[in-house]
Amino acid sequence: MAPLETNNTPLNTPISGTVSTADLEATIAHLKRTIADLEATAPSGPNKRLTSTVTLGRGYRRVCSMFQDISTLVQEADRCEEDDSEDEGDTAPSPEAMRNRDHTFTAYQELVCVISGFKTNLLNTDSGVLASYYNEARSDEICAIKKNVAEWLNQSSATTPRLEPNNCSTCRLKHNTTGCLLCPIELEWDNPEIHTKIQNGNEGYDISQSMYPRLLYKAGNGDPNDMEKGLFRSALHVKVLLAIFTSLSSAKKVPTFELENVNGASENSAPRPLKATKSNVTQKLNLKEVTPCTIAYATVILHFLLTDATHWNPTYNGFSYELFYNFIVDYFEDAEGPQAKEHVKSLLAWWN
Repeated sequence: MAPLETNNTPLNTPISGTVSTADLEATIAHLKRTIADLEATAPSGPNKRLTSTVTLGRGYRRVCSMFQDISTLVQEADRCEEDDSEDEGDTAPSPEAMRNRDHTFTAYQELVCVISGFKTNLLNTDSGVLASYYNEARSDEICAIKKNVAEWLNQSSATTPRLEPNNCSTCRLKHNTTGCLLCPIELEWDNPEIHTKIQNGNEGYDISQSMYPRLLYKAGNGDPNDMEKGLFRSALHVKVLLAIFTSLSSAKKVPTFELENVNGASENSAPRPLKATKSNVTQKLNLKEVTPCTIAYATVILHFLLTDATHWNPTYNGFSYELFYNFIVDYFEDAEGPQAKEHVKSLLAWWN
């Protein structure tokens, strides 16, 4: 399984570009100026409790945006406000630019949802410390869950040889189980000839170009002719999300193959992943339900843990984790037509 990040990639290195201290200070200043507008969205009452700066800062990547910095989110919110009050004329943005803006603004809205503790703690935090907080959570996720993912996969008699939690060199395409889960649903991993071509990276068999790896599917199986059948209903996927947002103990309570319709389990039944407890992440971040961003975050972590990577990289072996993350968020948020919207609504209800 993929090990903890090394010093090859500093934890506070931005994904795209360099965010200066001045930019972060400007962001914090802006948030302070707009706090009155956000006040109305904050929960109130005698049970309201401030959460630590560390928890909220680290939670930002999990709940709001895995790849964008807070400064980018605030700048986009400002731009949207300006666009609402000004006529853009003939300079309408391209569809791709609009999608990028939508991603950013959606993440900003998620940030507002946790503002009750965020405003008091993070806005008064040194900008450098803030940056380190919201970039270090990923490494903790990898460290905490990697061993458990190997153990969960080893519960299957089909996992041969057994996965070694602390040895990532035997993962990815080198191991039949991890290779199968990383293999696109369009390719038949169990076909020896195709299997070999995938491992050799032959033309037309590059797994880095597909956004539909088998790890997203119930029992790792799907229909290439109906790629949405069983999509986002993987028990392993549910367990990883539980481990991140509640606890490892709650994740372990879900049998690895129960949700795969083994022994008659219902396709429409799932655990309640984000049931709040006194100390879990969901309560601290004011997170009441599974969201597209939380599903996407858990998916990226799971995919990375199945590789043979020795340290985190937003692009590994040609596979872009940022594109993967955005694809998943778009799947839920940009559904077109009544049927697609109803399907997404039903899928989110299954998760919740």
